[in-house]
Amino acid sequence: MGVWITSAVIIAFWAGVYLSIKAGVRGVRDPLFRRQAIARGCVGLLLMAPATWLLLLEPDGPKKEAAPRQHSESTTSSDAARQGKPFPLTPAQFAANFNAAAKGSGLRAEVVKSSDATARMFMSKNCAGVFTLQDGQIAGAMVLGAPDGSVQASADVVLCVLYSMAGVRPEMPKSRRADIASKLTERLPERSSAVEDGVEFSLSKSEAGVLFTMTPAS
Repeated sequence: MGVWITSAVIIAFWAGVYLSIKAGVRGVRDPLFRRQAIARGCVGLLLMAPATWLLLLEPDGPKKEAAPRQHSESTTSSDAARQGKPFPLTPAQFAANFNAAAKGSGLRAEVVKSSDATARMFMSKNCAGVFTLQDGQIAGAMVLGAPDGSVQASADVVLCVLYSMAGVRPEMPKSRRADIASKLTERLPERSSAVEDGVEFSLSKSEAGVLFTMTPAS
């Protein structure tokens, strides 16, 4: 699944979560809007069901027949030149770095789906990660956080962003990670980016949640 399709799937999933939670709360608080709340809840569930299947349970499809070797090597070289070198770590190593930084916080990263091209990671009930891979190593990382309005959920999203930085740069001090996050949040909800320690970090916000990305700086 391409990275943009994957992004749409994740956004659809969290949009479904948001609509379902909002509908439930409004239906309980205001019986006059119960029908409308039920309708919104159904829409949310319709968004969540296929998105969840694609995000976590999608089976590997049949592999496409390999192209002629000469053409394949040319394409791979072109892609590598365009994308640059990946981070020198696998999704499992990223998860280990994340968990080391998150020790004691109650958050834990776990790879739930992996293929030659992508990996998907659970971080908390409010955060998920999707990674594009190049030769088994991380070429790009995308973390989507969708707080439910509670203080704890919002804190978890912020921590997921900080621990994800440690995922690709475990040697980076906490204060440095906090400074980068602070810089990125200054322009929210507009997208902002910063290049630090050979990594391009970007952050944006929409109704679906917070999107945080990390790619090797060219």
